[in-house]
Amino acid sequence: MITSRLISLRVFDDEHMMTEADVLTGTDVAARLKDVFEDDTVSYAQLHFAKPGCFAALAKRGG
Repeated sequence: MITSRLISLRVFDDEHMMTEADVLTGTDVAARLKDVFEDDTVSYAQLHFAKPGCFAALAKRGG
């Protein structure tokens, strides 16, 4: 479902402060998440469907 939609990616640190935001095609989400989580200050990312605006998924750093 993610790969077929336009996604709003919102990146947060451990204090739940948004540190980055982007809009990208769903097919680019996995690669972008990999890049995002290379930054040790990133705690999690929220994915939202960009046009309807509904919450889609939560991605957390693996541990």
